[in-house]
Amino acid sequence: MIVTPGSQATLAAAAEEGLLSILTGAGVTVTTATCGSCFGGQGVLADNEVCVSTSTENFGGRMGSASAQIYLASPLVVAEAAVAGQFVNVH
Repeated sequence: MIVTPGSQATLAAAAEEGLLSILTGAGVTVTTATCGSCFGGQGVLADNEVCVSTSTENFGGRMGSASAQIYLASPLVVAEAAVAGQFVNVH
């Protein structure tokens, strides 16, 4: 799992709330505030890999292979999927 804060303010708030320690303690990679993951800056998806993202755009090849599956979801759904290792019904 890769977490990329959308702004320096978000990164600072997450640090202040202790969220960065929780995430890194769970093995999550936390990047600097950027849009790096959007363009494969932190790695690209291989053929047929599945990604769930809180990003705002979804089109073939955006994060790597054009055959990768990219799903857009809310932060809650993404967090639940990361913990469960699959999509789950959070309602």
